[in-house]
Amino acid sequence: MIYPAVVICLGIGVVITMSFTLVPAMTKLYTSLDSELPTATKFMMNFSNILLKQPWLAALPVIGMFLFFKNWGKISAIPAVQSFFLKLPVVSGLVRKSAAAVSFRTLSLLIEANVRLSTALEITAETSWHHHYKTFFEKVKMHILSGMTMPDAFLVESHCLGDDGRMICGLMETAAETGSGTELLNEIAEDYEDELDTAANQIDKLIEPITIIILGTMVGLLIYAIYAPVFSLGDALLKKK
Repeated sequence: MIYPAVVICLGIGVVITMSFTLVPAMTKLYTSLDSELPTATKFMMNFSNILLKQPWLAALPVIGMFLFFKNWGKISAIPAVQSFFLKLPVVSGLVRKSAAAVSFRTLSLLIEANVRLSTALEITAETSWHHHYKTFFEKVKMHILSGMTMPDAFLVESHCLGDDGRMICGLMETAAETGSGTELLNEIAEDYEDELDTAANQIDKLIEPITIIILGTMVGLLIYAIYAPVFSLGDALLKKK
């Protein structure tokens, strides 16, 4: 996230700098002509006036971005934010794979260390960083304590695992029949980790066009707000004469 953060911060810095330098001069010129200005130009002029009267407001976007990235860990731990991520087209897959890889790797290590199954599920739920998987393993633990087998408990709560739920339940059923539970849990975690590595190598290619679109939109609106009235200067000057 460093690359898009730097680019967006630079874009905001350019807008604020021009609001203190170019826009005031432009405001004097356009105000003297007494002509109708585009909405974007009016907004830019009003924004510049606010910053000139209260310059300390220019620090708010910088402070806001700094606090946002500094507290990103706490923000991403909010259940509502995590649920929102699961609704995003590309991000949802990364979030699910990351949470599943950590959870299944933890469960596999605990079972391999001969930790009691209910305790292993409880620890896995506590260490899971995503609340969907935390709830999933807590419910699986309760089903097992009530007498269910692990594959049946996984099957009942498979909806929490997303599109891969049925596949994981089938693997757990195979593990129960072959007695290779930890091996299959490790394989599930490794598959998710491999997919995450592949996605991590491609994510910069996904972020770059989005960042360019955001920056291009900011620059385009700024240029339009400054230069759109130039095309009507002739009419305004003739009207004034």
